[in-house]
Amino acid sequence: MTLTYADLKQKRLVLPITELVSWDNNPRYIEEEDFEQLKKDISEEFKPMLVTPREDGKAIVIGGNMRLKAKLANGDTNAWVSVIDFKQEDQGWTAYVNGERGAMVFKSKEDGMLHYAIKDNESRGNTDIMKMQELGSLSGLNLEEYKIATLKPITLQALVDEVSPTVEEPKDNVPTVDKIKCPRCGLEFEKNATSYNGGNTDNQENTKE
Repeated sequence: MTLTYADLKQKRLVLPITELVSWDNNPRYIEEEDFEQLKKDISEEFKPMLVTPREDGKAIVIGGNMRLKAKLANGDTNAWVSVIDFKQEDQGWTAYVNGERGAMVFKSKEDGMLHYAIKDNESRGNTDIMKMQELGSLSGLNLEEYKIATLKPITLQALVDEVSPTVEEPKDNVPTVDKIKCPRCGLEFEKNATSYNGGNTDNQENTKE
């Protein structure tokens, strides 16, 4: 995918379907019934797919993988796209959207791809919980800022925490208390308590009659 700045600034940038590939880490899937409806609706594209260039000249779809699948099933040859190019700069990885430098800076390119993938999610798709948990756990994003559509909205942080191992706090060291056993009655007493002397009353205060 070789595009000039003028190409990127087109009002409606269209690329051949053959230049687009699905993101291997796409955390979304779609049920068959919803997919059949999407195939009918995709003829009127309401927003562009989000793609990022790949080294071999292809473009990875990070937002719109279900739409790409539907267009392929329909035999479409072109797709409306927005190109997000991630460039490593002093502060991190900056996102350039259709040639314009954006305000978002990420710790890694993968973080940027996950950010846009979550922001682009459509209600007809479903979240692959395990895949999203995996991506979130490896991410440097502030996971509290991302809402994930499950049975009820949940932050990505809460989703990741569901599978995080619980680390038990070490218990305070409890000193071992030495005990002695009475040879007469069999009862045990702490050593630092008043010693039981086996019935010897030499050291006991005499009881007045």
